[in-house]
Amino acid sequence: MSVNGEKLIESLNLADSYGEQTAVVKTLVVNVRNHEGLEILLSPQKGQGVISGLKVKKIR
Repeated sequence: MSVNGEKLIESLNLADSYGEQTAVVKTLVVNVRNHEGLEILLSPQKGQGVISGLKVKKIR
């Protein structure tokens, strides 16, 4: 998974790590500069990458 062009997670299989249909919380801190917005890129190794929920919070 990459955010604004920076690879943050190399390989992640939630079903293998936590079991199917299990809620998992991951916290990542990223910088958004020059009003460029937030771009999230999923690069699945097989199947389809899915985000079921996303919370964005501005911190200083």
